Amino acid sequence: MSSVTQMTLTSMWLEVLAYGVNSVLFSICVFVLLGRQAEERLKYSSRLLLFASTFLFTTATVHMTLSFLQLLKAFTDSAIISKPRGTDVYLASNSLLVTNDILYVINVFAQDLLLIWKLHVVLNHRWRVCILPLFLLIANVVCASVGIYHLSRAPAAGLDDSYLSRLVKIFTLSGWALGFSLNAGLTCSIAYYLWRVGKGKNYVGRSDYKSAIRLVVESGALMTSSVQVNTATPLLIVVRVGMVHYRNSDMPTASDHTQSTVAIDVHIDVMQPTDPLTAYPRALAGVAS
Repeated sequence: MSSVTQMTLTSMWLEVLAYGVNSVLFSICVFVLLGRQAEERLKYSSRLLLFASTFLFTTATVHMTLSFLQLLKAFTDSAIISKPRGTDVYLASNSLLVTNDILYVINVFAQDLLLIWKLHVVLNHRWRVCILPLFLLIANVVCASVGIYHLSRAPAAGLDDSYLSRLVKIFTLSGWALGFSLNAGLTCSIAYYLWRVGKGKNYVGRSDYKSAIRLVVESGALMTSSVQVNTATPLLIVVRVGMVHYRNSDMPTASDHTQSTVAIDVHIDVMQPTDPLTAYPRALAGVAS
């Protein structure tokens, strides 16, 4: 078995495992977001996150289906397997492969756009801070699209293979570098703002506040590899925050104790600390500026 076939089979096996995890996460995610719509102030953000999660899960489903169809045709079509290394040639260059690459770009675009929206919400809905990330996102999509275009030309082009390979490598690596820089910048910006606000409120030392910052960093680190992993990232965030919310709702309230406490309520759609003793966002306006 050649390296191309081995890589394809291994990738498909890992994708099936990841898709199974995504299916469970998506079900819990829908349950959490539908429950949050009962609160008026969370209705808009819950609908937005529900739409985004459904869209990402749909692209992941189509991607896995097309990957399966590629393998099915590569190992069952007599016209392919009758040729020397026909399976390798088909798996390395076919229309479904290009379609899957397009789905990957769309999935990453939606992921990064969702991350930019989170930054916009965290920074009190200031659009100026989103200009550079949006520019990098567009550049990332353009580079990836050009790379996919040259990849689609490979089977029929009369150009030298090294020339096409060089073009694909240049634009693909450029798109990956832009995407990585965008993801790292957005993740660090959100985490830094949460840390800055928490430092002013003396929240940084608290375990629940550090957990919120760690959640942002962990989610950013996951969004780097494949469609299935990218799709799992926002689903994991919603599920984790939802589990914390329901767990806290079952705990005794502050009125049940002789000494009151200050709680930190961090929502995925808001990503801002709420102090019940002061009005927000006015209380943090000075820190954000």
